[in-house]
Amino acid sequence: MTETPSTADARLTELLAQAHAALGDAVLRSLTAQGGVPELRDPDLALDRLVAQSGRALADEITRRLGPAPTPPPASVPDAPDPLRARPAPLRLRYRAQALDLLHPYQVDALLDRLQAAVVCLGRLAVTVFHDQTPDGPEVARLGRVLESAFRSVDELPRRPPRKPSAPAADGYLETITLLLVEHSDRIRYETEAAREYAAENIDELLAQAVDPHPEADLSVLAVAAVDLQDDLEGIRQTAVRLSRTVGRVQDAACDFRGEDLRVVELDDVPLAGVRWNTATTWPQEWEDRIRRVSSPSAPGTYVIKAEPEPSSVAADA
Repeated sequence: MTETPSTADARLTELLAQAHAALGDAVLRSLTAQGGVPELRDPDLALDRLVAQSGRALADEITRRLGPAPTPPPASVPDAPDPLRARPAPLRLRYRAQALDLLHPYQVDALLDRLQAAVVCLGRLAVTVFHDQTPDGPEVARLGRVLESAFRSVDELPRRPPRKPSAPAADGYLETITLLLVEHSDRIRYETEAAREYAAENIDELLAQAVDPHPEADLSVLAVAAVDLQDDLEGIRQTAVRLSRTVGRVQDAACDFRGEDLRVVELDDVPLAGVRWNTATTWPQEWEDRIRRVSSPSAPGTYVIKAEPEPSSVAADA
């Protein structure tokens, strides 16, 4: 039987009424499960509570960051295959001095310490302002010094060398080391330039206002700027951690020769102090006794060369 238009409209109205009733029941059950109908709040009061909750969450995050920086994994255990350790051991030993010379300009430990100090100072400043306290002059002056010290450490990092048209020396080994290092230092320099500009535009004037605030000054802007700059510097510090790991990988490639066959290496002009070797390492026959005399055990079956081999050196334990 075909429905008339009036019958269809009545049927649709009935279905809508049933759906509306079902929706109302579902909403009521949901509200009951949450403790009843929520209290109606004044919009300004709700905004104040939201701002307070955000401030507390931000203060908690800053406090967490003020703790000690996480210790990076040992550099001798890379996350991926190491292109340096994959090079032949005789090549790594022959160019050991040059590889270590490439590391001298990278004062990564000092860089990490100064970046961490800046992160901590910015966090303390933000916490002070969030607690409705005005930072004092010495605190502001110290922050300025710490920031300048961190930026200066970045400026001292080596820059990418110009490309040379000649064939790479040492089968490209030294060039590989250089590129691995400057990949991180270039990134640190780029990120620091942006952070330095942000500090000049958003921090310096606000710090002056904080020392001598006028009645209309809104120091909460300073807290937000401090947290933003803190985020930037923490990102730079993480890049510096990756640079530190790369430095460790270069040191390992230049110093760890456990289990390697080094009989083909001419050792007369190779600095050996600091080299790690073990009972499976094979030296040129004429060097075996000289190397053992200047080596000390560092672990069962493992030795470290303490000085350049000399005939008069004290013998190491067998």
